[in-house]
Amino acid sequence: MWLDSNFLKNRGIFSICSSNENVLDASIEFAKEKEDFLLIEATCHQVNQFGGYTKMTPESFSKKIFKKAEEMNFNPERLLLGGDHLGPEPWKNENADTAMDKAKQLVIEFVKNGFNKIHLDCSMPLKGDSDFSTTLVADREAELCAVAEETYEKYGGNRPVYVVGTEVPAPGGSTNEVPEVTSIEELDEMIEELQNAFLRLGLKNAWDRVIAIVVRLGIGFGGDSVSEYESEKTKELCTYLSRYYPSLYFEAHSTDYQTAGSLKQMVKDGIRILKVGPALTDAYRRGMFALNFIEKESIDEEKQSRLVENVLKVMDEYPRYWEDYYNSVGKTLRLDQMYSYFDRIRYYWGFEEVEKSKNRLIENLKDMQMNLIRQYLPEQYEKIRENKLNKDPRALINYEIKKVLNDYQKSVILE
Repeated sequence: MWLDSNFLKNRGIFSICSSNENVLDASIEFAKEKEDFLLIEATCHQVNQFGGYTKMTPESFSKKIFKKAEEMNFNPERLLLGGDHLGPEPWKNENADTAMDKAKQLVIEFVKNGFNKIHLDCSMPLKGDSDFSTTLVADREAELCAVAEETYEKYGGNRPVYVVGTEVPAPGGSTNEVPEVTSIEELDEMIEELQNAFLRLGLKNAWDRVIAIVVRLGIGFGGDSVSEYESEKTKELCTYLSRYYPSLYFEAHSTDYQTAGSLKQMVKDGIRILKVGPALTDAYRRGMFALNFIEKESIDEEKQSRLVENVLKVMDEYPRYWEDYYNSVGKTLRLDQMYSYFDRIRYYWGFEEVEKSKNRLIENLKDMQMNLIRQYLPEQYEKIRENKLNKDPRALINYEIKKVLNDYQKSVILE
């Protein structure tokens, strides 16, 4: 397996944290075009033993990704699957013992089905916790690691590599203010507690395969703002990790919407794993909205898909995926639903009514006028003129996604 500390010593890697079909297709296409490696991760909410919100188990997700790679002639040796936030997060409101039992089964299913990069996350208090501490978090992550190692020994495959931490951003983004950068003292305590917990359970070999730590890096995004990466604020922390823990690197969550320059600087600073999700589905949303505008300009009203209208209708009918993120009303709420950095609209593209609109939209735009592509998708227009892209609506959407992927790919290559 290619992902280990030696790999990260020489370059970074970005991780695709999305189950969106177009994002997955575009990511595989992009990795093939660049002849690069590809890391795709599923979170505990997206995919778990009960199906998650995607209605996929680790087994079905793994089969789906490798089938896509085979169909697109992408070398499976360059493809790696990861499990993100594997722990009790989906069941944190249940009794601690019950939540941890479900978390252990979650880890078993991921490792059993060929997920080789395992992010263990027990950073959230569980129901009944009377004394929540760094020690407790470390002990729980070590427990899960023991389960992962037992599963590997039973089913074989590649030995897992691990990402750990006790200060982990919540999956899916947060409405809270971005916290300050982790201090050196906090980092030391975190690593010491984790290492001791692993060793107490006889997991020295597994600890040697811990490749990255998750800490607070002062980055994140809100509904209409991005907390930019500031290298000066992380300089001491990054230098300290490099000096005293040379085989460990930082994994950054919520890197979405950072500038290309910031992403590049993060990798140079030793933040070698960059997680990205909402920025990719937001690019997909931009592509779909642009096609919707083209359709309105060129297709008779009675034949239109009304994609945007229909997805917003479904969001109003089923607010569970956005109501904790958007507190606005009226016109402002509509803008949040459509354009917020949180991109909660991503949870609605798979609804049956929306799928029908998407299919109608694609069918309606099989032969778009070039001047309309020039108006709404100008970069794609130029590529079509240069015979580097075709007019198929899916290709235009994927190109929009690849623009984001390109920033990440350039950032992870150290020069």
